[in-house]
Amino acid sequence: MECEINGSLPILDILISKTDSLNFSFSVYRKPTHTDRYLNKLSNHHPCQKIGVIKTLFDRAKKVSDPTHLDEELQHLRMSLQANGYSLLEINKVFSSKPKQLREKLPHLGMVFLPYIGGVTDKIGRILERNNIKTIFIPTKKISEFLRSPKDPLDPLTASGVYKILCSCGLVYIGTTKRSFLSRRKEHMRFCRLNQPEKSAIAEHALNNLSDDILFDNMKILSRTSNFYVRLQREAIEIYKHPNNINRQFDNICLNKAWHLVLKHLEFLTAEVNLK
Repeated sequence: MECEINGSLPILDILISKTDSLNFSFSVYRKPTHTDRYLNKLSNHHPCQKIGVIKTLFDRAKKVSDPTHLDEELQHLRMSLQANGYSLLEINKVFSSKPKQLREKLPHLGMVFLPYIGGVTDKIGRILERNNIKTIFIPTKKISEFLRSPKDPLDPLTASGVYKILCSCGLVYIGTTKRSFLSRRKEHMRFCRLNQPEKSAIAEHALNNLSDDILFDNMKILSRTSNFYVRLQREAIEIYKHPNNINRQFDNICLNKAWHLVLKHLEFLTAEVNLK
């Protein structure tokens, strides 16, 4: 529960305060951790998106702040936006602009998403707009989006992908999961404990071979990927590579025969390397 402090109480981004006349005043509220960081002027975004940031902040100030706090809020916005690279002229131009009158437009024939590249896609957008096709500009990818994270997960079983579970008899089970390996292993263990062979090929094998032990603690991760089709294809490849398995055939996709020659060639090369 949040209690009022000095007669003021924040609700979302509005600060409500009591006045001497037992009325209320309203102003924009920012958390103490707020840094006043907005979309930077030098960011690779379409100019209309940057103007939209200024306009959104200005509209919020007018709607939330009462006349006694409006000037103070606008001055704070001017300082914050200048710190983010915008000139005072650009800021005041948006603040003083009048709302545009809505004109009746024909419905767009279509919609196009283009990465914003200054001097290129904005010109394409204007051509499309003249032909009644709406253009939405999206920012280009950041460097971090092209690179994988350098950090390894603390527990590899928290990832998703393709896995292998061994049995003491020498057979293996190849499986895939979109959730974590840990969650899927717990499911297999529960199916075995509750004798539910219809829900797991491992449980079926354990029920039919009571003297065998399923080595859940020795679960092996074969591939870590979250893509659905990549996981299914990799599972089919691993099943082909492990012919002594307890998988049900109808649970897996059929591996294209073109893979057979490739996998056999890889096995031959691996064997040669091991001999050397």
